[in-house]
Amino acid sequence: MTQSIILLDRSPLVRGMLRRIINKQPGLRIVAEVDDYSCYREAVLGTEAEWTILVLDPGEDIPEIIDQVLGDRPSMRLLVMAIDGSQVRLKWIEPHDEILADASLDDLFAIITDPETEQKEVDV
Repeated sequence: MTQSIILLDRSPLVRGMLRRIINKQPGLRIVAEVDDYSCYREAVLGTEAEWTILVLDPGEDIPEIIDQVLGDRPSMRLLVMAIDGSQVRLKWIEPHDEILADASLDDLFAIITDPETEQKEVDV
């Protein structure tokens, strides 16, 4: 089963890097790229994406608009990566905490493509 992804990052360089990596992964497809948080709701409502990958600076909070959109689209799952690799956070509408230590890109892609992930509610 192919998982559809929205890339959300202000940096074209970071989006380009992620695009190249994701395009090499079987079972993953980018359906939208967003460089401005204010355009995120439109991107989510305009696609059937299951995942959003958001890149933030270390210590930066998830913008409020993202939580609002997740409330509008409860099936959307969010994978937040710190740009320096220091933190990975998974979030969806139902809260549950789990820490992912030293997660590699392969680990993250396995989470996205695992059919059982749909049943988990994780906020790391």
